[in-house]
Amino acid sequence: MEILDKYSRGSGQMVNKDKSTIFFSKNCVDEDQEIVQNCLDIPQEALAEKVADLLTVDGHWDEDIVRHTFIGIDAEAMLRTPIHGGGQDIWAWDVERHGMYTIRSAYKLLDAQ
Repeated sequence: MEILDKYSRGSGQMVNKDKSTIFFSKNCVDEDQEIVQNCLDIPQEALAEKVADLLTVDGHWDEDIVRHTFIGIDAEAMLRTPIHGGGQDIWAWDVERHGMYTIRSAYKLLDAQ
């Protein structure tokens, strides 16, 4: 807390803990996350890591989570996007002979249109 107090005194601004969250990478061990959270007394943000984390149990967009996780314009676009009900995966684009899809592949595809 000392560093936040120094920041407040130096900048003349207060840290609003009610509007603050902490993000940790997947590489940060749980014990270290807990130490930082307890020290700062700021909640950890729970982010969706997979599309499934953004869905309700019946397979629809969870509007609250989508709106909380993404900015307005992106959230609205996502919520307008229908969710495919499973099925077999398909290739969305052709790969190059070497098996990779690259920037060059995209350029050639766009140039051919």
